Amino acid sequence: MQIVEMKLIPSSGGCFELTANGKLLYSKLAVGKFPEEELMLKQVEALIAEVK
Repeated sequence: MQIVEMKLIPSSGGCFELTANGKLLYSKLAVGKFPEEELMLKQVEALIAEVK
């Protein structure tokens, strides 16, 4: 599986959310801090592995 499209959707108020295939993988609003890059990559890789 390949990532076909990525979008950055600007917002305000310190919101940062990572979603893939409609699934919320991370929410700064829920956790209170930005995620580490490695964590985000692992979550996306795990989601891709599920789809395969």
